[in-house]
Amino acid sequence: MFFRGLVEAQSQLPYNNSLQSTIYRITGFIQDPKGRELDVTVEFDVTDPHKGSAHKLFLGTRLSPPRQNSCAETTYFLCLADEELLLAKFHSDFDFDPSAKEKKPSPHVQIGGRIPLALRDKYSKCCWNTDVNKPRIPTFPICTALLWHWAFLEYQNNALMMKFLENRWWHKLIKDAEGAVLSPFFNDGARLMHYQPQKGLLNALYVPVPI
Repeated sequence: MFFRGLVEAQSQLPYNNSLQSTIYRITGFIQDPKGRELDVTVEFDVTDPHKGSAHKLFLGTRLSPPRQNSCAETTYFLCLADEELLLAKFHSDFDFDPSAKEKKPSPHVQIGGRIPLALRDKYSKCCWNTDVNKPRIPTFPICTALLWHWAFLEYQNNALMMKFLENRWWHKLIKDAEGAVLSPFFNDGARLMHYQPQKGLLNALYVPVPI
């Protein structure tokens, strides 16, 4: 849905090489997803509208199908950096592994954590302790479309991002993404709070571990 829409809209926006390459890679994955991994990262030059400081903004998606000894991986990340240092990072995980050693909320957001694989060739230093992986903050689910849209809303002073936000096809993609990803989540949460309030919504987000 989201990726097909991006491909159909290629002629409508002046993509840079990074975006163009990403679209082609994602399209190939969607057309033939069996046993393949998706690991794409796009880079934008952004300026903080309040501070006036310039940064590199990286938006990444990593999807990995389940394997014999591992569960599927679904991770989305956002990083801010200057030319030499990673300044800030958050990532959102869907972690439904019931064999994990501890309960984790799914989906959740983590601040910091490991440097993304896609950025390790370019950056070796970051402003956070990579050994700290808590807290994991329960949150609503996202997808690539919603990650990008959130970033675009944060940096509306960026001309390329504004081109996305001003286009009708982008509005439809986000509406479709919210319907596919957010509506089931909020509908299920509303039903749980109405019919099983004793369970609690936050409790329900933590994937149980076997006893």
